[in-house]
Amino acid sequence: MVLRTSKGFTLIELLVVIAIIGLLATMAVVSFSGAQSKARDAKRISDVTQLMKALELYYDENGSYINSGNCASTIPGASWCNSIQGVSSGHWIRNGAADHLGAYLSVDPVDPSQGASAVFYTYGAYFYYSRSYSNQWYMIVFALENPGHAIEDTDGVTHCGGTTYHYGSVTYPGVVTIGADCRS
Repeated sequence: MVLRTSKGFTLIELLVVIAIIGLLATMAVVSFSGAQSKARDAKRISDVTQLMKALELYYDENGSYINSGNCASTIPGASWCNSIQGVSSGHWIRNGAADHLGAYLSVDPVDPSQGASAVFYTYGAYFYYSRSYSNQWYMIVFALENPGHAIEDTDGVTHCGGTTYHYGSVTYPGVVTIGADCRS
């Protein structure tokens, strides 16, 4: 009787190894893309925080917030500033109009997914509004890729007429409306 010793792998053994490698690779890709979206959300929150600080410095010096109607944007309306249209002209909130934040911001904040969308309920832009009640209040609207961040707990801004704006909802999770309530 002759015994044969095999020095290779069976087809089943190879398929099992390939399946395990594929599963591990898929888990790594999913984990990496999740980390990237969280990093983009952290950048969004940092950008908006810096923008809010600049707006407060502007208010302390001028007694009002900058007028969003001076941005010449059309999305979502002529009364708003947004980071999509402004960046195409080189600025959106730092330069251009008579009142701007150039002295308080070194660069215009730009969403890390800039231009992905021009609507509130998807990420891709920052929106700014302060046009009524002598610019004594303002709001910034932006969206996160990963809803459920603690910043959403501060969502909502009340203008001087008493209306509270809150663009995020169950329908649009991750959308944050933040800013300064009426100061007068």
